[in-house]
Amino acid sequence: MLVDNFDELWMARPFKPFLVSTDDGREILVRGPEFAWHAPANRIVWIAEGPGDGRVRMVDLHLVTSMVIDGQVLLPSSDADAA
Repeated sequence: MLVDNFDELWMARPFKPFLVSTDDGREILVRGPEFAWHAPANRIVWIAEGPGDGRVRMVDLHLVTSMVIDGQVLLPSSDADAA
């Protein structure tokens, strides 16, 4: 998954929660824009679990297999797709 793919959902307004699935089977819900962050153009994303839960997940976007928003599955694109 490219940083731009993540950013498109993360920065959308109005924001809609979305699910990030990784190649090791983890599924992490991004509840709101304030629950995720990354350095500019960095493929490592930090996702907070939610209110009252102190866990923060580190996710390498290259290991994301899909993202789901409003029931629509978004599959990874490659640099070649962007050209």
